[in-house]
Amino acid sequence: MILYNRLRRDVKDITFEVVENLFHTDKMKRITENRLAYQKDIRIAQISSRMNIAGNIVNFDDEKVNNLLQVWKNRKINTFIVFSGNWGSVLKKYRDYICREVVKVCIHMDCDIAPSWKNFNMDCDAAFWIVGNNEHIIDSYIALEDICPTPFNQRENRLVMHGGGWGIGLENGIINTICEKGFNLDVISLRNIDMLNGKIRCFYTNDWQPWGIEEKVFPPLYYNSCNMNLKNIHYINELVKSSIGIISKPGGGTLMDSFNTATPIIFTTAIAKHEEANADYWCKNGFGLTFSEWQRNNFSIEILEECHKNLYKSRINTENIYYKIKDYLKLDSNV
Repeated sequence: MILYNRLRRDVKDITFEVVENLFHTDKMKRITENRLAYQKDIRIAQISSRMNIAGNIVNFDDEKVNNLLQVWKNRKINTFIVFSGNWGSVLKKYRDYICREVVKVCIHMDCDIAPSWKNFNMDCDAAFWIVGNNEHIIDSYIALEDICPTPFNQRENRLVMHGGGWGIGLENGIINTICEKGFNLDVISLRNIDMLNGKIRCFYTNDWQPWGIEEKVFPPLYYNSCNMNLKNIHYINELVKSSIGIISKPGGGTLMDSFNTATPIIFTTAIAKHEEANADYWCKNGFGLTFSEWQRNNFSIEILEECHKNLYKSRINTENIYYKIKDYLKLDSNV
């Protein structure tokens, strides 16, 4: 969504699609059920991540796929920026039967091949690793504006805690410990949580999900029943950039927010191997640390500041992916 909003300033015909909109209705129902189960017990999510079944399941509704391909054909779209290997079969069908000259730019948001790529065979004309891995350094970052991160000494004594897009891993024990240590805390969840501690603010998305929505906007973010995101901005980023740290599982989107804003991550439990790789890479580069390690260091602010400095140095020497894609595609094609 961030890259889409940045590119739409220059590209005359650009569209944004969510792959889940093409799934069968019963598949979407299972996704919702799984989401709730994972929130209740992180172990279910961990077990599910080890079950290599995604590539053997037919998720797509043929009628929905064919309707979308017709839209692309009518608009003469031939260039695709892809964030998930789930699109592989759809784009292959488009290339085989409608448009032979298809350009695919693949964006990897994790430090290892995520299941959404690993289980699907899709070739790419170009690939970018937003948060790097053991073979690739950090290629670039994704941001709406080219703004230097806020210096650490200008930030609030506040941490931001969330469980990623699926709201997994919001542990009450960690929340209570953080408040006992004197930190202010912004908790971002899917639903409103009554917080009795005055040091905690709860922001929530009201179970927002990206599929089934015609208008392509950033998620709402409610605080005291008021939507704070009426201007359609990446409001979570607004909270993160003024904080001294993010407490979260090591998802790719969280790493991106961390790098964009030079905000260190304090990692909670990883769900899958690619998230473990994310945490390992971030810690190895001095961009973050595990919650247990931070706890052993008596919740040191100095450690967070050192991580911020490492992130800041790397961030200011890295290019916004918007410019790389703009250069690679020449912006001659419809996207």
